[in-house]
Amino acid sequence: MQANNNKIKQRKQNKNMPAPQEMFLQAYDEYAKKIYAYVYYRVSSVEDAQDITSQAFLRAWEYIARGDEPVIKKIGPFLYTVAKNLVIDHYRTQKRTIDLEDVVNNSAVSELPDIERLDIVRDTKRVMHAMELLSEDEKEVLQLRYISEYTTEEIAGVLGKKKNHIYILIFRATKKLKKILNA
Repeated sequence: MQANNNKIKQRKQNKNMPAPQEMFLQAYDEYAKKIYAYVYYRVSSVEDAQDITSQAFLRAWEYIARGDEPVIKKIGPFLYTVAKNLVIDHYRTQKRTIDLEDVVNNSAVSELPDIERLDIVRDTKRVMHAMELLSEDEKEVLQLRYISEYTTEEIAGVLGKKKNHIYILIFRATKKLKKILNA
């Protein structure tokens, strides 16, 4: 996080940088990891998540660079919308699979003893199966809240819904997921 803040401060000092480029670079520093986490959760593949994240930022840059489009007031929700649409396009062309190898090979998980890794894989598989039983809206709010760590207000901006509606949706989705997992 500190490295990102230093990059942003350095860029602010460069007064020769055009405003759209500055906006895009700041957005990349702030949202790249969050967008990647969002996409990875949805596609469960490191390679696909990297490709889709790159495409999302490329499309955002193309939109910003055109300059003749309506101004983006909040770049975060815009990036999530682009990423969400790319994930939808991805599913139209490919069948969704859960790649548990990606979970096991995750750097934080790979350093654990074998028995703990097996527990994580088992639990991950169980939660992902339970998530499949939720509606798309329920899956999305839980992912944005607990994986991407967005606030309720940020989720409302991404989904274009009222904050109170998001509170209720998170509450109900969490309750439903707990019920499925405890069944």
